[in-house]
Amino acid sequence: MQFEEREHIVRSAFAPDVLYEWNIDGLSEYEILNHFQEMIMVANVYKSNRKTDHQVAHIIVTGFTGQLKGW
Repeated sequence: MQFEEREHIVRSAFAPDVLYEWNIDGLSEYEILNHFQEMIMVANVYKSNRKTDHQVAHIIVTGFTGQLKGW
């Protein structure tokens, strides 16, 4: 997918001290790909806030599965 193919430009802001929930139920393939792009952006924010790769992966998976306790 190229940038030019996107119909709408989505501007998102993410904070390093917030957990995000990732729900892809009922989404189209295109919408799921957009969610994955947002997950990568969130991972970069967490990494810039001195989280390790392991911590970032745990936080992303926790938000994806809906188990937002104990991060």
